Amino acid sequence: MKNKNFEGIYVITIVLVILSFCFLSYLNIQEEKIKHSINTQIEILKSPIIFLNKIQYFYDRGLLEYNKKNPEKSLIDMEISKSFISAYYFQKDINLKNILKIINLTEQNIKNNKNFNFLKYQKNLYISVSNISHEYYSKTQDLIISLQNLLYKNKFNTTIIEISIIIITLLTLISMFFYKLKKIFKQEAYKDPLTQCYNRRYFYEKIKTIPKGIHSLIMLDIDHFKKINDTYGHETGDYILKETINIIKNNIRKNDIIIRWGGEEFIILLENVNKNKAFEIAQTLREQIASHNFNGIKITASFGVKEIKNKITNEDLKTLDNALYLSKRKGRNQVNILD
Repeated sequence: MKNKNFEGIYVITIVLVILSFCFLSYLNIQEEKIKHSINTQIEILKSPIIFLNKIQYFYDRGLLEYNKKNPEKSLIDMEISKSFISAYYFQKDINLKNILKIINLTEQNIKNNKNFNFLKYQKNLYISVSNISHEYYSKTQDLIISLQNLLYKNKFNTTIIEISIIIITLLTLISMFFYKLKKIFKQEAYKDPLTQCYNRRYFYEKIKTIPKGIHSLIMLDIDHFKKINDTYGHETGDYILKETINIIKNNIRKNDIIIRWGGEEFIILLENVNKNKAFEIAQTLREQIASHNFNGIKITASFGVKEIKNKITNEDLKTLDNALYLSKRKGRNQVNILD
């Protein structure tokens, strides 16, 4: 009987030891998982994701200053852009090194006053920024899934895991905010601040994506606009520009694009519209502008029309410009087409 009792206690002891060992091993494994998740989270928090938008914003602003013939301001913005790269140490990040290389090349070209394809540089910088953002979002997504699974299996670690998920979620929301902010900055870079029309930079980007087909361009210029500014002041001139844009918007399609080409000159891009229809639209705009009461001031505008049968080229733009100035030479307040 004693032997049987001893054997029973012995078996129970061995079972308890084995169970204790298994339980401790399990706890150890879970602890390592938590440590790994936290370390991964720490590495993600070291990411330059928050700085990417600032890097790109100041780089874009530097290019705009260069286009405005302000190389000194442009170089300052390039240095600011680089400063956000050096805020953290990421020698192993190939994409970040590529961004730095692009900025340095841009600086050299600006210093040497060298013509360069800044759109190509800008595209490469955008690609590198997108790659870093993609890697970041992939890591955060994997980590969130891992933490959620860990939370489901280990109730005793809920506090740590919940905090981790909250931190990552907040960081993701912050990143999404900066991503949205970047899109706003990019959109603003394509807009004329006074009229809210698109600018030349957007126009040259847009025409790359237009499919081959029959399209038309209308160029208009407000007649004697300098005299209006000199007589009534620039505030009145600004009002007339904005009111003219409102007239144009009310007489074209929503998907037609208005570009402020410079000063009082504007270009209207009409996709899938032939020259005859474009001529009718231009005549309507001319009549609407001539008959409109601009707070007691009457103005007129001259128009040029050019039909595009393939891609828009510089020759097309020269012809369009010539059509406009033909209207000017023939007495203004009229529409002319040149092929």
